[in-house]
Amino acid sequence: MTKELIIKLKQKPKKDPHDAFFPRLARKTDKNSAISDIKYRKSAVSILIFRKKSKLFSILIEKNSYDGHHSGQIALPGGKYEIEDKNLLHTAMRETFEEIGVELSEKDFICELSPLKIPISKFEVQPYLFYINEPKIKIDQKEVKECFVFPIEELMDDRIIENVSLEIDGKDCEVPSLKINNKIVWGATAMILNDLKQRIKEIDFIQ
Repeated sequence: MTKELIIKLKQKPKKDPHDAFFPRLARKTDKNSAISDIKYRKSAVSILIFRKKSKLFSILIEKNSYDGHHSGQIALPGGKYEIEDKNLLHTAMRETFEEIGVELSEKDFICELSPLKIPISKFEVQPYLFYINEPKIKIDQKEVKECFVFPIEELMDDRIIENVSLEIDGKDCEVPSLKINNKIVWGATAMILNDLKQRIKEIDFIQ
């Protein structure tokens, strides 16, 4: 896959890529009802794609445990918008450097993916796609427990999709998830990765 092909990922998926991985708990009514009437804080995450030995890879992190809704979850590098950030793109770039030591520049930026609202933590997340050289990773151990890379071809395999039982907001629910690197990826991260997957499928390449 060349950078020219990756640029074609700017094309939005024909169907809502988030719906398939929206947690069942929020389906008492529908997704739009679940995310309405909330004042959301701005945040951004980075999807990093790089080539290694002729294959394409991306990066996920496992958050450290803390007193919050996303404690210990598998996530994309990123975080909340700060007043000193020029814009949300710079939020994604700053947070990626702080969490995993990968310094990004605007020339690495490919496109925005579909924004996503997270009712439980009241964040609206803007994902940004970057195409980079193979990175050297240095995690911030205060925030990140582990960082791991995975092949994009693994994301394209529907056999990694499974439903798991989790406790969310004090209630047991069935959650659609992705099993990547033997980790359960669900919620916002699964929805964002499904956006990437659908874009790749619709332009029909994975090289």
